[in-house]
Amino acid sequence: MKLKIISLTRHPEKTVESLEQEYLKRLSAMTRVELVNLKPKVTSRDRGKLLIEEEKLIQKVLSPDDILVALDVQGKEFSTQELAAFLEKQSSLGAKSLTFLIGGAEGISPSLLERASYRWSLSRLTFPHRLVRLLLIETLYRSLDFSRLGPYHKA
Repeated sequence: MKLKIISLTRHPEKTVESLEQEYLKRLSAMTRVELVNLKPKVTSRDRGKLLIEEEKLIQKVLSPDDILVALDVQGKEFSTQELAAFLEKQSSLGAKSLTFLIGGAEGISPSLLERASYRWSLSRLTFPHRLVRLLLIETLYRSLDFSRLGPYHKA
């Protein structure tokens, strides 16, 4: 099963990027993974316009058979073990691609939230976008390592 991470990033940070690359390398040893960075061109302070522009960008990289998991503060929270079980279940059901969507500063458009098969909350806390992406990548790696009874999840 392929994991795809769609992220809206205007200003990547080099210190976080090096950690992301390390975890992407580890994750890639377990499964196919694709990181899609989208850079919205709209700088409007109008939330509606911004969400529409971001949705257009996201729709271009979504395929009809992607199972969409929207990262949303109102979504379900998982422990590492629960996330590992979720990933295993999706794989056993024959999912070809799980796509994780990290919205921009204004969140995710209502229509994309409706299209999502799952809504997942990393935390009720608010984090900078670049840290959310790093947390997501690390969490996916930790959960897959847990499923394989690897040593990392105990760290």
